[in-house]
Amino acid sequence: MDPASIEKIRQEKKALKEEKRRLKKQQNPSGPPSPPPPSPFKRTWRSTSARSISGRATITIMSYNILAQTLCQRWIHPTAGDMLKWKTRRRMIMEEIALYQPDLMCLQEVDNYEEFYKESLKKLGYETIFHKHETKRHGCLIGYQSKTWKPMTYRTIDYDTDTSSKPTQITGNIGQLLALAFRNENDDSNGMTYSSTLGVVVGNTHFYWRPPSSYERCRQGLIYRHHLMALQKELKSSHSGEWVPLMLGDFNTQPCDPFYSIVTGRALTDEHRFVLKATQRAFDDDDHDYEPQPSSKDDIDATISAASETTLEEDGLMDMDDLMRMIGPKEDEAMQSVYSLHKQLWDQQQEQEGIKTNCEEHNRYGVGEPDYTNAAHVFKGTLDYLFIPPHITIMDVLLLPPKDKIQPALPNEHFGSDHVSLVAKILLP
Repeated sequence: MDPASIEKIRQEKKALKEEKRRLKKQQNPSGPPSPPPPSPFKRTWRSTSARSISGRATITIMSYNILAQTLCQRWIHPTAGDMLKWKTRRRMIMEEIALYQPDLMCLQEVDNYEEFYKESLKKLGYETIFHKHETKRHGCLIGYQSKTWKPMTYRTIDYDTDTSSKPTQITGNIGQLLALAFRNENDDSNGMTYSSTLGVVVGNTHFYWRPPSSYERCRQGLIYRHHLMALQKELKSSHSGEWVPLMLGDFNTQPCDPFYSIVTGRALTDEHRFVLKATQRAFDDDDHDYEPQPSSKDDIDATISAASETTLEEDGLMDMDDLMRMIGPKEDEAMQSVYSLHKQLWDQQQEQEGIKTNCEEHNRYGVGEPDYTNAAHVFKGTLDYLFIPPHITIMDVLLLPPKDKIQPALPNEHFGSDHVSLVAKILLP
């Protein structure tokens, strides 16, 4: 069918819908008004004990898995109802971004980029860089306020082809790295000059989702961190000064998983090593529920010993300890998770409001992280993070919504995605 015929059919359908609406209104002119459209729930900011310092800038950072429309299927989100509609969700997502106005944002599961998000975010003042794997219909996006930042260097990561180590399976997962120079108050041609010695290296990623693939996720995490820190070192070498690495994204990793311990400087437990050894292989669709659980200390030791005796080199796979020795992180290179402060700040807010604190609320993982950042029908847990260097000061954190606002699951009338956004204000050096 030629384009002219397609356009004619589209216009005829549009006219028919308008006529139906007109007739309905004519038949019931005094009927009840339409309910207002859903809007994002306005969450609470909570300040830390840190104080701002004269001459140092505070910036707002966001990480948000916005749920690709191509993944909105009724059997996955049976309670979402009309909230799965594209026009409703995209408006909710844009309103949430506008509500918190981050200086830097990292979005995951972005589709309809050229059709909608590119121009819509531009209207809010954001320049955007989008990248997806050739095998996927959605990808990652980094957005920045052009009035505040100047792009310096941009790179992408393909975890399937990275030469650091062989993948256990082909996943199509990618990462983005963008170096941005911070704008000075003094200006040049248009009143703008940019610092060549102060900036950020923003990382954005989305790791492999399959629950039993702990080894592959950990491998992707080490590669992501390695390239992020390598770019930071390049900038410090060529421009000197301070370049702050920001390691953001949907890691599909819970705080109890091995990679969280690695990136935050905690020692791997025997259980972590057991899981890494037991999942050092590909997983197919028919074993998606495989969850290796050691029954005893002997079980852990036997699994680790048996894995150590296998010739990993023949398969091209690398032991996780060897990969860590090769590309890091070293003991003094730990990062802090911004939302590890959430439990403390949540309790303070509850106390201030005169609400009796439930010590078990937002204490699921025992490390301060919220109980959930993903609240879908099939799973509720913490998968998203803002990792920053330990010397960077956290000023304010956007608290998670009360649990009654996410029931029975997301998306719902309060949130346009099955993830909640993570937003924080940090103080630059």
